[in-house]
Amino acid sequence: MIHNGTLVLNKDTFYSTTDEEKKQARRVIIEDGVTTLGIGAFAESQNLIEITLPETLTDLGFATFMNCHNLQQINIPDNIKVISQMTFYRCSSLTKIELPGELEEIYLGAFFGCCNLRYITLPDSVKTVGDQAFGGCQCIDQLIHDYPYLIKHANVFDYETEDLIRIF
Repeated sequence: MIHNGTLVLNKDTFYSTTDEEKKQARRVIIEDGVTTLGIGAFAESQNLIEITLPETLTDLGFATFMNCHNLQQINIPDNIKVISQMTFYRCSSLTKIELPGELEEIYLGAFFGCCNLRYITLPDSVKTVGDQAFGGCQCIDQLIHDYPYLIKHANVFDYETEDLIRIF
């Protein structure tokens, strides 16, 4: 049930909440106990501005927040090891995101089209960055990462290698 634009979900109500309710909410709080967000769980939620995820979460799922154009704030719990394909695809209002310190993989197009994303930290634990993971992220000003790894895999951006060198 939405109250003042906020939807609070727990492990008992998460799967019984309709897609329509999720799409109407401006803020979502998912309480401890929820471990997985299914495929496209919040995709196309145009009103969603902020979501709070529990520390019990271990799986974000494919295209979970795809086309949530107004999403501005999200916390990614420490238990997340993988950012799946297209998880934040075209979340154009995201400006900053902090990735968990134990993150290992960022898959194909995970942040594609996050055109206002300016700040992101890639932890040293990241071993795989998929094609176009940050495609369309032309506003990235700061990126803390394993520099040689990203240069070696320059296809994670839309830039040529010499443009990456200029950015850093």
